[in-house]
Amino acid sequence: MPDDQQLYMDISHHPLANATIADLASYPFPRGDDPARFAGLREQALRIRNETPYAVVSGISGVVYEICWYLRGLQQWLMDTMTQPAFCEALLDCTLKFWMDWFRLFLRKSATWSTSS
Repeated sequence: MPDDQQLYMDISHHPLANATIADLASYPFPRGDDPARFAGLREQALRIRNETPYAVVSGISGVVYEICWYLRGLQQWLMDTMTQPAFCEALLDCTLKFWMDWFRLFLRKSATWSTSS
């Protein structure tokens, strides 16, 4: 593949490539528990449960490690594991927080055994 022609699946920008641990505190990580994220999911899950033989699944999610190297760049991330383990731990914590919040809300909104939202 030509270097000057990146395809849709190529990561061409690593926003935390030059970040420090201090920079992580001000980086605008998305909120996993943003209420708009799963708007209408409960109703869809109930419809699927009641009207079809199918189930609701989250798809590919929870990719903590991969997101870190997407943000950092694979080469830099691998170097960080050897030279900056504290940075790696901090970035893993940020990424894990997103997914824990995401799954908590996804499960709450998609659970068809409960009527609470």
